[in-house]
Amino acid sequence: MIQQNRNLAILAFLMLCLVWGTTYLGIKVAIDEHIPPFFLSAIRHIAAGLVFLLFSLMNGKKLPDSRGMIRLAIIGFLMIVGGNGLVCWAEQYLSSGLTAVICSLSPVFITVLSLFAFRNFSISTLIVSGFLLSIFGILCIFHKSIGFQVSYDSVAGVVFLVLANLSWAVGSIFMKKNQVHTDLFLAVGLQMIFGGLMNGMISAGFENTSLIGEISAAGWWAMLYLIIVGSLIGYGCYIYVLWQYSPSRISLHTYINTIIAVFVGWMLGGEQIDRYIFLGTFFVLAGVILVNREYTRMRFKGVED
Repeated sequence: MIQQNRNLAILAFLMLCLVWGTTYLGIKVAIDEHIPPFFLSAIRHIAAGLVFLLFSLMNGKKLPDSRGMIRLAIIGFLMIVGGNGLVCWAEQYLSSGLTAVICSLSPVFITVLSLFAFRNFSISTLIVSGFLLSIFGILCIFHKSIGFQVSYDSVAGVVFLVLANLSWAVGSIFMKKNQVHTDLFLAVGLQMIFGGLMNGMISAGFENTSLIGEISAAGWWAMLYLIIVGSLIGYGCYIYVLWQYSPSRISLHTYINTIIAVFVGWMLGGEQIDRYIFLGTFFVLAGVILVNREYTRMRFKGVED
């Protein structure tokens, strides 16, 4: 049974890398079609959360107690509002290259915080080297599109994006340390609904939603894609894998997502691929392999959480 769970977790991780690598384009299309970012995050997560919740309740699963509900609301705030809503807002004002570079720091945040959060967790020189290789690879891939013009919105975008990655890191660790003893799908659904409702309140208070009725078909198709692929499949896979492995190890998906996003942009968005992208891809994958092998070795020695 343990081996079966491990195999399923590996499959879920691969699916996570694939689907979240394609959602960058979906978010870009939705925002370009004038869907407000917090409104976008609210609708996609409430819709997906209701699917998970209704599926669980129809199968006889029970809601957690008040303590569990509070924990799920905190996770929803950290990961859906902070981790997703702020990213969507920041992408209005930052280039895809700068966004990718800043997001590549997310695994570093998770790893550093894990040193304080988990008693048996440790890192090695090889893990640090792997992170540096991957970050260097991201810089190679996006070296032409990192351009940053100083303005109020762009500086705010950088600050919000850093906060988003930090919020996602804290949320992942909080979830790992405070697992609610209930059905997995039920927990995922409630997290999404809580986070989506909070995003909705932010949108109602601060965003211009008067033009929502004029959103194009492309915008709504992007929204539907994000609901099904980004939230139902992607977020569901992330939570399942998080139950099996440490947050620091799972965070490696960030680097693989970026590579997939680049090639999706090339195939569907007409973006150019040059030798720097292939070189960067090599460094990213080399770093991921190095970090993963080291975590595997440390797991056998009992020093990974």
